[in-house]
Amino acid sequence: MFNSSHDRRSFADTIKTGSLSNEISTYRQNGGLTINHHTYGLSGSSDYQGLHSNHSQPSIDGQNKAYPDVSKTSYNYDLSGIGVNYGDNFYESKGNTDGSSSSSPGFVYVQTNAADGNQIVVYQRADDGKLSYLEKVSTGGRGSGGGIDPLQSESSLVLSEDQHFLFAVNSGSGTITSFATTPKGLVRVDQESTDGAFPTSIAVHGDLLYTLNASGNRNITGFHILKNGHLEHLNNSTRGVDGNNFDVGASTIGFSPDGKFIVVSERLANKFSVYKVNSDGTTDQPVTSPSVANNPFGLYFTPQGTLLSSEANTPQATVSSYSINSDGSLKPISSSVPTFAGGTCWVVTTGDGHIAISSNTPSNSLSSFLVSPSGELNYASTTSLPSGATPLDITTTHNSPYLYTLNAAAGSVSAFRVEDNGQINLIDTISEGLQGTSGLQGISAA
Repeated sequence: MFNSSHDRRSFADTIKTGSLSNEISTYRQNGGLTINHHTYGLSGSSDYQGLHSNHSQPSIDGQNKAYPDVSKTSYNYDLSGIGVNYGDNFYESKGNTDGSSSSSPGFVYVQTNAADGNQIVVYQRADDGKLSYLEKVSTGGRGSGGGIDPLQSESSLVLSEDQHFLFAVNSGSGTITSFATTPKGLVRVDQESTDGAFPTSIAVHGDLLYTLNASGNRNITGFHILKNGHLEHLNNSTRGVDGNNFDVGASTIGFSPDGKFIVVSERLANKFSVYKVNSDGTTDQPVTSPSVANNPFGLYFTPQGTLLSSEANTPQATVSSYSINSDGSLKPISSSVPTFAGGTCWVVTTGDGHIAISSNTPSNSLSSFLVSPSGELNYASTTSLPSGATPLDITTTHNSPYLYTLNAAAGSVSAFRVEDNGQINLIDTISEGLQGTSGLQGISAA
């Protein structure tokens, strides 16, 4: 996470425009932005290339030979419970029409965030939670590159609610890419401009998607998710996060489970902006509420509607829970519950919402909490990761007890089993397809 002395506007000052190549033949794992990550902040300078300010990055028009833009070809998507026709291959749709999971294998997706060609690394998940490497798929855009935690966000790689589609930010290109998910991997569907610079986080509810642009004219912007996975810009959906008066350190965006509110965490301003969602998918101007502790970073909703926020304090980090009032203001439920670790930046829950887990990056650990029906948090345990892992993003599966961590320094993914009492037990670690300290950011599990 950035410390309060870091001004993200320095990125926008070094914007250099460029065009996306239709063919990315090589990937330099350490190219682009390099940032030194310290225990509670980032420092260093960069020759940061590829950021696009508002409207400067068009939608992709053309094809990548390995992963064509389906909208420009004769390929047909049929996700109505039958499958996907892609060239000469037929892929069964991963999800069912009612949104329930099918008998197809599970997957974990990791974003490389490489500056010269962003990719998604696909792992197949076995019944025992272990992973095996499947493939790498190009997003068609550029990431930020860098070292450890360059995006400073949670939810940069997210699945649709029915798990038919995967969405990834391309921070270096100012775009977002959508993929169709299949039992045989990913198929790239679309790429669209985010109407801003340095998109870092994505929120999805039903057929609505919002992205957070964290640099330049910092804003949130909405899209409709079409039935074929393409993204259609939502008119009049762009709203400023901070009026461009100063950098509030906008980190993460999320939908409430009922779709009535969008929340953005602002770590430098120590507050949240809550946007009420209208019937047409647009939002009102935000209502702001203070964070109960400094540096609110990640945010995550339980299925029951409780908002969780990780707070990257020193020397002891914390997690808090909130309810949302009808006017959009936040009411604290549990305030600053200690993780017994430092640098807590990411927080998720198990599929049923009964256990919350935080990732404590500099402490190289995970902490768990029992979540009551009313949203109260009670500390359960802290689990150490293998030495030198440096866990960033974390994700859980909806229908199994498994948790996965993206270990940025080690260049690996660790699999854990979450027990009913909150205990977290390591199952396995895989590193194939990843390179440590290369800007890795974003993980999602199906």
